[in-house]
Amino acid sequence: MLPIAEKIRTLRKERGITQDELAAALCVSFQSVSRWENSQTYPDIELIPKIAAYFGVTTDELLVEKDESLRKEELAKKRSEYHISIWSETDPSKKCDLALRAFREFPDDYGFAVDALRELTSDAKPRDEGLPLARELCTILLNQNTHAFGRTVALRWMYGYEDEDRLADWQKYLPEWSRAELLEFRYMNTDDIERLDYQRQANLFESLNRRFPLGAHRTFENEEDTARSIVDGCHFTLRLFDLFRDPAEEVDLWIQKRAWTYLYLAKGYFRLGEADHAFDALEKSVELYEIILNLPPDKELTCSSPLLDLISACRMNWFCPNEERSPAHQDSDYANIYDALDGSDRQWAWFDPYREDGRFKSCFERIRSIDYQYWTP
Repeated sequence: MLPIAEKIRTLRKERGITQDELAAALCVSFQSVSRWENSQTYPDIELIPKIAAYFGVTTDELLVEKDESLRKEELAKKRSEYHISIWSETDPSKKCDLALRAFREFPDDYGFAVDALRELTSDAKPRDEGLPLARELCTILLNQNTHAFGRTVALRWMYGYEDEDRLADWQKYLPEWSRAELLEFRYMNTDDIERLDYQRQANLFESLNRRFPLGAHRTFENEEDTARSIVDGCHFTLRLFDLFRDPAEEVDLWIQKRAWTYLYLAKGYFRLGEADHAFDALEKSVELYEIILNLPPDKELTCSSPLLDLISACRMNWFCPNEERSPAHQDSDYANIYDALDGSDRQWAWFDPYREDGRFKSCFERIRSIDYQYWTP
């Protein structure tokens, strides 16, 4: 292939220009451009300066084949110059144009795409012009960029800039990010302080619910070591609960988590043979479940904490952020206590040596006496 053929092809592709566009600029047919690039013909001599000027290179650069290492060096220099120019430019619109031009020339450098997207989502361009460009760049970054930071910031910026009815289009790219977390970022960039405060509390509550280590423990070959780990984990969890609730308030949005934690604590103590501690934990769990299951289904519960004073939910609908009532945490989950006490769920086999004990039977009878639709017959 003739050096000029490769040069024209390379320069055109680096700049994101089609053969038709180049042909129109030079007043020739696109077939002529195609033949040049395939070394079938040579451009007329009078066109050489025009082609060089169009691409912003000298005629020597267009005609003379350079050593590959020199070419790479020049490309690296040009890439660096673009970065410097972008960060030196103070006008957001011009900065965006520079980043877009650089990305067209260096489509493998996603940093330029990130630069352009940052300016677009900061209203560097009129929205009718900027939003389609932003969508295009964000899609490229999420589908092609393997750099985690670039993907993360692209999604955060796009979620703050996108139309409300298109937000779900972006969440699918990073499912580990909850919609609630992205909404908090969105509201941070608005004047809606009320929604921002609510969303922050909602996210904190959701995060605590996910991260409270209910019965968190290590599993050892020795069952007693595992049981001790369960006991330590449950006590740690119960201390954490008291940091985010009023200990004087028994009925709040933490009550189910606490009931389950005490049930798991009893499991660990039973395996360790510490029956008194085990029954104390079991009776506390049963007491909490009795309260839960006798609450009216539409009873509004709060977190009993000034840190979470905007959050409330009813028993039948475990709290769901974004002001939605979702059946994500159905009442059927409370059947765990029944399954643990009647022995049908073998994860509670450590209860077996104590099932005939009077205190154990009393706990089971208290639960069984509650008129509840999910109890196993």
